[in-house]
Amino acid sequence: MKFVSYALKCILIGSFMASAAASEVDCLSSAMFGEARGESVEGAILVGNTAVTRHNRGESICSVIKTGKYVPKPVPKNLKPAFDMLARGLINGAIPDLAKGADSFNVGVKPAQKSGVITRHLGHHVFFKSKKPKKIKKVSRGVK
Repeated sequence: MKFVSYALKCILIGSFMASAAASEVDCLSSAMFGEARGESVEGAILVGNTAVTRHNRGESICSVIKTGKYVPKPVPKNLKPAFDMLARGLINGAIPDLAKGADSFNVGVKPAQKSGVITRHLGHHVFFKSKKPKKIKKVSRGVK
């Protein structure tokens, strides 16, 4: 229950921050919904953290989602406002990195030891940092 109130605080903070581009919010919220269905709010945040970690290396959120192995799903209308606020809070940095720098995750499969270091487990997800992350020219984060 403590996590739920923490998540709600993060959502409220994220919702009052300057808004990220609507397309980026939509890409991230649909990826979080698609990948973390059946998990807690924390699961959605962890999935979002991996995309934002890659975004911080210079890729747009939508590019990360399209070129990664994310499986975005349309968010139902009744859940869309909550997922959009979570996505906005992650993009703008209002929600901390609960994935501890993870840039990848698998469902039910641990990464090969040479490919990454496990940072978190949650439900069926294993979150890990790539040993040799792809470096891209840094771009600004958040609102333009």
